[in-house]
Amino acid sequence: MIHAVRCTNCQNLSRVASEVIGRVVACPHCRESFTAVADPTFAPAIQARPRVARRVPSAVPPSRAPVVGRVVHDSYEVLPGPPPVLLGMALLPIGIPLFWLAARVITGQAPVFSYAAPVAIAIGLSTLSFGIVFAHGMSFGTKLKAILALALLGYMLGGFVFFMKKEWAEVVRKNLGGPPKPQWREFKEENTYSVFVPGEKTAVEEQIPGWTLKGYRFSNLDQNRNDGLDLAYEIATGKPPAELNGKDVTDEDWFRAARKAIVEKCDGQVIAEKLITHQGLSGREFTLTLPDGATNKVVRVFRFHVKGSDRAYYLAVEGVFLPVEAKFVSEFFNSLKIIEPTK
Repeated sequence: MIHAVRCTNCQNLSRVASEVIGRVVACPHCRESFTAVADPTFAPAIQARPRVARRVPSAVPPSRAPVVGRVVHDSYEVLPGPPPVLLGMALLPIGIPLFWLAARVITGQAPVFSYAAPVAIAIGLSTLSFGIVFAHGMSFGTKLKAILALALLGYMLGGFVFFMKKEWAEVVRKNLGGPPKPQWREFKEENTYSVFVPGEKTAVEEQIPGWTLKGYRFSNLDQNRNDGLDLAYEIATGKPPAELNGKDVTDEDWFRAARKAIVEKCDGQVIAEKLITHQGLSGREFTLTLPDGATNKVVRVFRFHVKGSDRAYYLAVEGVFLPVEAKFVSEFFNSLKIIEPTK
């Protein structure tokens, strides 16, 4: 009778005669020696068909036991599925999103990136692992080591991305290349101002809460960008609250009130502030980080005093990982041209 035996090295099945069971044989797949043990999964055939037996390699390493049997192998051999242990190991990367959830609960830290990042890592590495499971010509041990290495790499990468700081992400973005220059076009508010902006406008209100401003928002989402940096530009003008309207209010008090209202509006944190002037107007520039920890916002506010009353000009650029020192940010701010008379 013919019995099915499984190689202990490559886990492939072969067939042997009854008299070979219990002897050391050479696997026709990987050429490794192993003791032939009948696999209980496959019932022995009653009668063996004629088979052409493969020769046992003549040269056997001294450290191994001599091969005394031969394994019958032909094109009719039953091909087994992958060992269940390899299938289970291939699913190890699926735990990376769960690792993120546990890390957030334990550390209380919110990651810079969304949970799409660990899901993408898990799916990608699991796919590669299944490719290794079903690959031909690799021994069981080699497949197991490769899958474990991929799983370890995935958890290390997931941990690095979870604890990545916003500053690190900005360094990576800068090294990979900055965003392309927007396609500017001139936008004019009749008898008030003109400015160069990208994209289409959307009317918005209350850029500064409590201030009567008429404003617009311009987005570059319609452009073919390859860096994932989506920006929004804002421009507005109008009157400050009545208690801030007049020559008796100092610039320090005026801009302090503007800063407080801007922070309340976006719930951000001011990380930099500087004095600026434009067309002879006094102004302030505020650089803020928004609550998600990844979005930057740069705001410029100008105080325009004419005919006994004040007018405010507001400009802002906002975006995830926005490089505040980028040339296109300053180009937008410097393109402001006030049309109304200053006296």
